[in-house]
This record gives sequence, structure tokens and C-alpha cells, in this order.
Amino acid sequence: MRKWLLFWGGLLCSVALWAAEATVLVLQVSGEASVDAVGYPPRVLLPFSRVMVGDTVNLGADSQVTLVYAATGRREAWSGAGSFAVGEGESRKLRGKSSVEIRQLPAQVAQQMLRTPSLDGEGKVGMVRLRAIAPTDALARLEARYQELRNQMPPQDSEPEVFLLSGLFELGEFERLEQQLSAVEKRFVGDSSIKVLKSLYLRAINNARQAKR
Repeated sequence: MRKWLLFWGGLLCSVALWAAEATVLVLQVSGEASVDAVGYPPRVLLPFSRVMVGDTVNLGADSQVTLVYAATGRREAWSGAGSFAVGEGESRKLRGKSSVEIRQLPAQVAQQMLRTPSLDGEGKVGMVRLRAIAPTDALARLEARYQELRNQMPPQDSEPEVFLLSGLFELGEFERLEQQLSAVEKRFVGDSSIKVLKSLYLRAINNARQAKR
């Protein structure tokens, strides 16, 4: 147990510093999309990666990128060839024919979604903090909030599932999380972003279990 706590304690410092800057979560990517990140060479934009203020996102024809600003809950779905710049509270169109659809999510929901694991620069799954002691009703409240979101949002939107999965992982409900991953994959058949999400969580669960040994 002590070994596990030390592992997470050392990791939390770097995660906290990184999260302070990377406050925009990429939810979905379809078609060709890349990001010119500040201080880094251009790279392919992947689902559930993070982008930072000042980054430029480039979309090809028939491409779509959906992202959410964790601090405010602003959800943006960009589509069409063009590019936009990531800002502190919203994105700004730079060029091309890209259009954007705006929707507002509760800020607390968006912040929970940001706890989704992601790949770091070396292809490793970055971890998020697990609650050492959670309220006894935490799981019930999480599932109730998920159901509320699911009832409010269109069936094709995966944000409620992203919220639920991140909460289950944070609570250490790994078996429940694995079951939910299978259910989500069946719900969104053929969605490449969901396949990426499942892969990230399976690796993160394995890492967390290994750390407990």
C-alpha cells in the first residue's frame, strides 16, 4: 500500500502542473486533423488528447473535431476544411471554411471529463488521481448525474459516457468500468474515438492494478 501511495504522490505533482495548462480536452476526431502546438512540431490530433492556449488546430475537408473547455464547459464541434486557434475560454477561427457548433456543458461535468487518461509524449498513458477515500454515496451520485446527462443530450453524443467513465476510474471502480467500456463500445458501434477511449482506459486500469502490487 505504501509503495502505491508513493507512486501516485510523485505522479500528482507533474499531472497538476500539466493540467493547469492543458485545460482543453479533444473529445472526437474524424477525418484528417493536426495540431501545431506551441513549442512542438506539428502532430496528428488524436481523440482524448489535450490542447493548450495558443495551439492551432488544422482540419482537412470533411473533417470534424469536437473539444471542450474544462474551466467553462464550452463545447465546440468544428467541421470543414480550415483552422482555428485555441484560446483561454473559446477558440478563434483563423482561415478556411470551417464552421463551429457551440453547446454549453456544466463546468463540473467538463472538469470531470478532463480526468480521462491520455497518452503522453512517449506513448504512455498518463494517470489521474484516484480518490483514497470517497463518500459512501459517491458511486450512486455519479450514476444519477450520468443518467441525468444522458436524458438531456442527443443519443449520438458521447459526453455523458466520457463523464461516467472518468468518474468510475477516479473512484477505483475498475470492474464496473470494464463492464461500462463494453457497453459504450456497443452503443457507439464504429466510432473510432470510442475505440481510442477504451484502449486508454484498459491500459490505465492495468497500470493502476500493477501499482497496487
